[in-house]
Amino acid sequence: MINKNELPKNWEIKKLGEVCFTTSGGTPSRKNSKYYQGNIPWVKSGELDKGLITDTEENISEEAIKNSSAKVFPKGTLLIALYGATIGKLAFLGIEAATNQAVCGIFKSEVIESKFLYHFLFSKRPSLVKQSIGGAQPNISQGILKDLEIPLPPLAEQELIVAKIEELFSELDAGLESLKTAQRQLKLYRQSILNWAFNGKLTNDKLNDGELPNGWKSVKISEIAEVRLGRQRSPQKAFGENMCQYLRAANVTWNGLNLSDVKSMNFSLKEQEIYILKKGDILLSEASGSVSEVGKPAIWNDEISNCCLQNTLIRVRPYNLESSKFLHLRFYFDAKVENFRKIAKGVGIHHLGAAGLSNWTIPFPPIEEQPRIVQEIESRLSVCDKLEETIHTNLKQAEALRQSILKKAFEGKLVKAKAVEKPKRTAFYQMQTLGLIVNRSKQKHIRHGEMTLAKYAFLADKIYGVPIYDRYERWHLGPYPTEIKKTVNNKQFFKTENNMIRVLNEEKLFKYHNEYKEQIENAVDELAEIFSSFDAKDRSHKTELLATVCKVVEDVQTTEIQVVRQSMAEWKIDLKDKKFKNKAKKFNETETVKCLAFIVKNGWDKKLIKCNPEIYE
Repeated sequence: MINKNELPKNWEIKKLGEVCFTTSGGTPSRKNSKYYQGNIPWVKSGELDKGLITDTEENISEEAIKNSSAKVFPKGTLLIALYGATIGKLAFLGIEAATNQAVCGIFKSEVIESKFLYHFLFSKRPSLVKQSIGGAQPNISQGILKDLEIPLPPLAEQELIVAKIEELFSELDAGLESLKTAQRQLKLYRQSILNWAFNGKLTNDKLNDGELPNGWKSVKISEIAEVRLGRQRSPQKAFGENMCQYLRAANVTWNGLNLSDVKSMNFSLKEQEIYILKKGDILLSEASGSVSEVGKPAIWNDEISNCCLQNTLIRVRPYNLESSKFLHLRFYFDAKVENFRKIAKGVGIHHLGAAGLSNWTIPFPPIEEQPRIVQEIESRLSVCDKLEETIHTNLKQAEALRQSILKKAFEGKLVKAKAVEKPKRTAFYQMQTLGLIVNRSKQKHIRHGEMTLAKYAFLADKIYGVPIYDRYERWHLGPYPTEIKKTVNNKQFFKTENNMIRVLNEEKLFKYHNEYKEQIENAVDELAEIFSSFDAKDRSHKTELLATVCKVVEDVQTTEIQVVRQSMAEWKIDLKDKKFKNKAKKFNETETVKCLAFIVKNGWDKKLIKCNPEIYE
C-alpha cells in the first residue's frame, strides 16, 4: 500500500485499472497453418526485450483474429509479459500488432504518460514476480495488474519525472558500458598474460615469434604426467564396506574446488589405490554441454582425506610434483580460450577424454624455471583479480543506483516541479518574437508566408531554445503553432502582401527588450545557412521536410526510420490542390533518411528526444 501522506500534496493514488484500459491477446490454433500466413504482426512474450517493437517473428491473418482471442493493439500500446521467466518484461509497440495471451496490452491514457507508467512498472517487476502463481509456468493475472497502485502526479510533472529518469539512466548506462568495456579488456589482458607465459615470452623478453626459449621442449601430457579418468558411478556402488567420498565435475569451478556437496560411494581397496587423490593432482572437467566448460581445472591439496574421483573428471598427476601449479595454470588457459575444442568429441555433450588429454601437446619449460613463471602469472593475475572485484562492485552499485533513482522518482523526490511562468504579456511577446524572425530572415534574403514562418518558429523553439509558448499541431504543410494565425493577423504590427509577411511599427514592437533576441538571430542565421544552397522552391520543400521530421522525432521519441516513416504516413494532408495524401507520400524514404542523418549529426535528436518539458502557468 502506498502512503499518500508520504507523497507530494498534488499527487493522487490510483489503481492501474482506474486510469488505463488493459487486455491480453491470444494464440490462434496452430492446426490451421493459414492463420500464420497473414500480414498482422503477432508479438510473443519472449520478444519483449527490444524496448520498441517494430517487427515480429511471426505474423497472423485477419481470419486468425476473427477465430481467436487475439486482437490488434494500436501503436504506442505498452506491453507487459504475464507468464514464466519473462514476467514483468516491458516494451512499447512501434507498430499496430496483435499479441499472444502471455502479453497484456496497456492502452494509452489521457491521465498517465506512457513512459511514466513504463518506468513505474519496471520498478515494480521484482514485486510482480513475487506475486506470480503456478509451478512450471508461473504467471500474474490482469487482476493483479489492475489492482496495482500507482502514485500519480499531474501530467506535466510526469513528463518532467520521465525526462529526469531518462537523463540519469543515460548517464548511468554510459558508465555501465565503460565498466563492461574495462571488464572485456581485463579478460583479454588475462589471456595475454597466460599466452605470453606459456610461449616463454613472460620470462624471456627477447624471444622471437614461433621459437621456444633454451631448455623448453614440446611434450605430450602423457610424457610428464599420469592421466586417468575417474571411476564410473553405479547404483551397486551406492553402499558397501568401503565407502569413500569422491569428487565429480560439479565440485570443480573456475575459482577452485567447491566442496560444499561431496558425495560418497563404495570403492574397493584396489579401486582406492587407483582412484585416490593426492596432493598436487589436477582435476579437469571431462565433459560439458558447453565447449567453453570442457577441461575446466582445479588443483587438489588434500582437503579431504581418502577422497577419490568419479568419471566426470580426469586426473592429471605430474611425475614431478613441482609441475603441478604450472600445469594447472596451463590447463586453465587452454580451457578459458577453448583450445580443448580441438580434441573434445561428441554431439550435444562435448567429451575431452583421457586419451585426448594424454596426447595434448604443450611447450614445457625446465622444472627450475616453472616456479618463476608461476610467480609472474600469479602476481599479475592478482592485480587483475583486484581490478575485477572493483569493477564487479561498481556494476552492482550501478544497478542499485538505478533502483534508487526509480524509488525517488515515484516518491516525488527526484525532481521539483517548478512552474515556468509565461511572460505577463504573452501575446505581445509572441508577436515580438515572430517579428524578430521575420526581420532577421529578410536580412538573409528569406521572405516568410504564414506557413514558412510557422516552421521557422517551431525550429527556433525546439532546436534553438527560443520559447514560443504554444502547442504545435500536425498541419497540412508542417508543424503549426496554434496561435500564429491570430498573431500575424494583428494589423498593428503585421501586414501580408502577396502571401508574404511584413513587420509594421517596428519602433513600438521592439521598444521593449526581448531576452531571446540574440538566440533568435543565431537561429535564423543557422537556418539560412542550412538552406542557402537551395533555390526558393527547393528551400520551401526542404524547410517543410526538416520541420516535419523534427516534429515526428519529437512525437515518437526515436530516430528509427521505420517508426518515423510510419508516423509520417499517419500525418494526413487534406488539401484539395495537393496530390499527396500524407507526409510519407510527399517525402520519400531516401530524403527522410538523409534528413534523420542530418538531425543526428548535429545533435538535434538529443534536443527532441528526452527533452525536459516545462510546466506553464
